[in-house]
Amino acid sequence: MRSPFALLLVPFALSTLACSMLHAGAKADGGASDGGAVAETDAAPNPPPPTPDNVNQVARFPDEVSLNNTAAKIADPHQIARNSVPGGAVVATLNTGTDTVQIASHDNFFLCSFNDPKNAGHTLEGWISQGAFVAGPTPSPAAGCPAGQVKLEFEDAYFCGRECKVDKDCPGGQSCSGSANIITNGKAGAPTATCTIPAPGTTPSTPSSATTIVGVQQPPTNGTCPAKYILASDKMCHFECSKSPLQCPPKSRCTATLTTATTPVCEEQH
Repeated sequence: MRSPFALLLVPFALSTLACSMLHAGAKADGGASDGGAVAETDAAPNPPPPTPDNVNQVARFPDEVSLNNTAAKIADPHQIARNSVPGGAVVATLNTGTDTVQIASHDNFFLCSFNDPKNAGHTLEGWISQGAFVAGPTPSPAAGCPAGQVKLEFEDAYFCGRECKVDKDCPGGQSCSGSANIITNGKAGAPTATCTIPAPGTTPSTPSSATTIVGVQQPPTNGTCPAKYILASDKMCHFECSKSPLQCPPKSRCTATLTTATTPVCEEQH
């Protein structure tokens, strides 16, 4: 004769077995909750690139947008990476097919890291035109600019910027150290000085200095001239005016006497 206690254990055992079978079935169905939703995990972010050797020598901007360390290749030849834009010092010149990691964007420029072309095993970073990643010329956008800004071009990148003559013309944290060309009738025209954030540790020259005349001449940075400027016999960077003498601003002229290659450049008229 079975004891009453043993008979009481039978329903309990059957109940426990049923719960175990239901739990196993839920796992087989993908772990659905009572509401039928399946848990999902976010995709892992791209790993950060190695810390560039010059990370503390490149300008950063408060309006930067993260590009999530996206891998991309340079699509046009001889693209220049700079420590600030527009008009910063040259960090490196990159050729078609160069691998980069896009870190952030500012205006139409990308902050990218890449292998140092002159020093294998080392990493650099610099600002590169967005157009460098699309083969062929970049068309000028038709959209206008906010009040107080003009449409500008620098190394095939189009953006809206503020013209300036001295640092006090620029908003807080910026200096009148950028250089670009004003867009006229959809094409790059006369050069102008623009507001930008200088690279850390640099003391940018402004148009008010004795050796800098916007669109005419300026001293080289680390021995290098900005884009569209040529180092002349006076050891100054002069704006190149081979397309037209009208490229030179007022109170200057276009002359071929200052460069060994007889490339015409702008020279101040006294």
